[in-house]
Amino acid sequence: MSGHSAIYGDRFTKVQGARSSTQTGAKAQYYPTGPPENETYNPTHPATYDLTNLPRRSQTDYWIMLCKIDTATSKCQIAAISRDTGVARIPLCVASPAFLHPSYFPIDPFHLFYENCMPFVWDTWTTGSKPRERVHIPADKIEALGALVGVAYKTLPPVFCGTIRDPHLKRQSQYKAYEWMALLHWYILPMGLELEFDFSVLNNFSYFVEAVQTAMMIKSHSQNDLKALQGIINTFLKTYEALYVGNDPTKILRCCLCVFQLVHVPIHISWYGSIRNGSQATIEREIGHAEHQIHLKTHPFANLENIIVKNEMVRVVQLYHPTLSPLWAKDRTFASPLPSRSWKLSQALRINKLQMTKHTLRSRISEVHPGRQDSYNLTRDYRWFEVRRGKGDALLVVLMPLSNRSKHPPQTSTHQFAEAIAFYLLSYLGQERTVVVYTPLEGVNSPLKTVRRGKGDALLVIFAIETASVSNLVGIWEAKDSGNVYVLRKHPGLEMLDTSQCGLPHGLEKEADDGETDDS
Repeated sequence: MSGHSAIYGDRFTKVQGARSSTQTGAKAQYYPTGPPENETYNPTHPATYDLTNLPRRSQTDYWIMLCKIDTATSKCQIAAISRDTGVARIPLCVASPAFLHPSYFPIDPFHLFYENCMPFVWDTWTTGSKPRERVHIPADKIEALGALVGVAYKTLPPVFCGTIRDPHLKRQSQYKAYEWMALLHWYILPMGLELEFDFSVLNNFSYFVEAVQTAMMIKSHSQNDLKALQGIINTFLKTYEALYVGNDPTKILRCCLCVFQLVHVPIHISWYGSIRNGSQATIEREIGHAEHQIHLKTHPFANLENIIVKNEMVRVVQLYHPTLSPLWAKDRTFASPLPSRSWKLSQALRINKLQMTKHTLRSRISEVHPGRQDSYNLTRDYRWFEVRRGKGDALLVVLMPLSNRSKHPPQTSTHQFAEAIAFYLLSYLGQERTVVVYTPLEGVNSPLKTVRRGKGDALLVIFAIETASVSNLVGIWEAKDSGNVYVLRKHPGLEMLDTSQCGLPHGLEKEADDGETDDS
């Protein structure tokens, strides 16, 4: 495919590119759905495109274009056909009968979401807009946000990722993909609310965040799910164009191809089952793992075949016998809660490390990061967790206030997030139960999509629940002025990266999360 150099640069549809200038040589490489002053700047461009009914490419059209290229008699004719159609040549691998255009060319979510769209939007806010524009964020607010991001790692669990640098200072210093992920999923919306960014800009960005988070989630997607995702993306693109372009045709350049290609995410999920399957990062990682395992230079492909067969056989055996899996562990549960007055505290011992099915709860960890002035004694303090929910949003826990127990009998908890204070081991009739003592996050609300915030309990009432009711480890970011505590859930994009790509030290393993995140 020809890409940006063609009038029809989108490889999935026959949407025509638009120009942002009337000067000679201006290229039609931008993709607004309704460009302003269309008759002057783009007279051959349709007035509007319906995002729900785009003219899609087909296998038949693709081969017609290839035949035209094949019958061309000069390089100039080939270049003209390529520029007008968006098709440059036929790759060797797509000559197979298994090839079907355009589904053969998957979207790479790793680059599209985190290394194309996110940096582009950030640069538009900072350097790609003028101070009087609504989408421009003043330098002092960007500097303040960067300073907050630079110290926010202190309440972020290290099993998520490494420290995130100040984007205001380090944007041009090879800002890593996991750092862009952190800005997108965790920090821009909460910090933007506290720093009073333009709410319409944040609200539009929240649709982008929700679309990425939904698409990257490890779960099956029904047709209704994909329809809802398409609606979120279409809303983002329409409001994005209204905010960032408006009635100024010279700002059409903000409708770059990477932003427009978000519209294809739902159909890619229907093609491949998951948008993650098209990730270049995933493929590179698997190739790297396979390369390290191949030791037979004379017959490398036979060696690789044996390795793949062996791994699949091991996986099948573990499915039949889960106890053979290294990730398997027994959960000690109780059929029914014991009377609170019969519990006996056998040990008043604080547990520093508690292993659960998918997460590690620890109170503190110190890391050393070379090249930083504060590289020594970087202490992370994280004790926040999410409480497991059951049917009908009832929590699978028995809640017990630790003061005046006779006046407050055990009851069903309505707490969603909490801060662990200590862990205890309770013993009764030879049975042991590990409980966590915590203070809840009160008044949890959602000012924007994907944002969860609340406030700490002013009365400091503490409660206790069984540790089996702890669902997930979460990070927080606390705004000092307002006292709001923002919940930072582990986002699914991190599962595409290995330990080194997440900025984690080699001694700390990144834990897999096979479940889905519930944002309801």
